[in-house]
Amino acid sequence: AFEEVFGPYPFDEYGAIVVPVDTGLALETQTRSTFGIDVAGIEQFRSHELAHQWFGDSLTPTRWSDIWLSEGFASYAEMLWFDASNPAYDIDVDAENRRDSIVGVDEEPILDPGVDRWFAEAVYQRGGLTLHALRKTVGDEDFFTILQRWTAEHEHQNVTTDEFIALAEEVSGQDLDPF
Repeated sequence: AFEEVFGPYPFDEYGAIVVPVDTGLALETQTRSTFGIDVAGIEQFRSHELAHQWFGDSLTPTRWSDIWLSEGFASYAEMLWFDASNPAYDIDVDAENRRDSIVGVDEEPILDPGVDRWFAEAVYQRGGLTLHALRKTVGDEDFFTILQRWTAEHEHQNVTTDEFIALAEEVSGQDLDPF
């Protein structure tokens, strides 16, 4: 499902390591995601960490200030996975629910969130919601072309938000400054 929307898997192999302790988290180690025993079976965690192989491990933010390019993309990938694998899933409803869960909690910008907020829920959720809003703005055809080109043209490179915006504007033919 991810290769259809992101392009070919960027490495030769993939696997997972499950440590026999409750960690409450997972980690996107390149080609080997690591999960605590308590989260290893949670589909959302598995899809998120797999998506990091494209966004975070192949395309790596140049600066910490661009961390949403990793976490926001992986969070949106969760939504794309559920959309591809569950016919009853409604991506727009999920986007609304995710938005509602962070309203009033953390409304500071996700670009350059600062060291105290690098891994704040807003970076994950608002980053993913930004991508969903971009999809709604430019349409599915352009949006998925943007994702395919983004991963192909920057495979195994460092990336910036400015580069992503430039590509989105090029593909869509739109000035996305107001967006």
